Amino acid sequence: MGNQSSNSSSSTTTTTPSRMNSGNRSEKLLRRNKRTAYHVNQQQQQQQQQIIPIFSGGNGTGIFPCSEPRTSRSRSLEPQCAEAVKVIEHSQSARYPKNRRIRQRNNYLSPESAANLQPSSANNDKVEAEKRKVVEEITICNTGLTQHQKLILQKIWMIAGPREIIECGKSILSHLLRTNSTLFAIFHLPQCPETELIALPGFIRQAANFAMVFDFVMTNLIDDLEKVCFALESLGRHHTELGFTIEPSMWSLFQRVIEDNPPKAVHQNAHGHPTWKLMVSFLIRQMRVGYNKALEEQEVQKASNPP
Repeated sequence: MGNQSSNSSSSTTTTTPSRMNSGNRSEKLLRRNKRTAYHVNQQQQQQQQQIIPIFSGGNGTGIFPCSEPRTSRSRSLEPQCAEAVKVIEHSQSARYPKNRRIRQRNNYLSPESAANLQPSSANNDKVEAEKRKVVEEITICNTGLTQHQKLILQKIWMIAGPREIIECGKSILSHLLRTNSTLFAIFHLPQCPETELIALPGFIRQAANFAMVFDFVMTNLIDDLEKVCFALESLGRHHTELGFTIEPSMWSLFQRVIEDNPPKAVHQNAHGHPTWKLMVSFLIRQMRVGYNKALEEQEVQKASNPP
């Protein structure tokens, strides 16, 4: 009993100071909050006296009836300028309006030049005529081959080698002569058996010409396509100087024979022969473009210089 009473008395003595400390702390916080609230109210009253919106309303006081102003205000709400905001249409840009180019052009050019550039029916007809002339002068050089197909052809050409390419030229020339006997006179070759024909220097030279053309096309097909187109057109122009007219059926014969006599390496690739045919079609087409242009130029020259 005596121990219990001593324990209870000790516990009361230990808890009483903690309660007193918490009470003192709460009183200090309350006094600090009161001081803070007082200073805040004083600042708000001073700001309210300095920033009060003037309002000429119907209440007769001249003061806008609003709540107390905010202590901090976002700068984005402040007016940036006194100008009225213009409405921008959906098809017009504020920075680049529709008449911007016309205004700049008129500023940089003289009045006469600017007047000549204004759209009119006569000027439009002249511009369209110039466009048609330019389009007619430009040769469309389209191989019809994708980049992958061009790479296939170059790979086949590297595998074939020079000897196989020369044999390809001999096969093409021999097939042409067997198909059409009139080509003997065109190539300046005598009509003789094929065993004797392939040993003639003229035959070997003509076959080498075929191989040289194919090698040039294959080598530059990817890196310099414009050079290939120009060379094939020049070759077609040269055929007008041979002294005979190449009919469309003859061009078709050349294309078919070249398609049927590719290098042996072409057949080693699954896509080799179709790709070879596309290349041959491009080659014949560009030669015909140059051939037809040369014929037209000759006709114009004859018409301008009558005998």
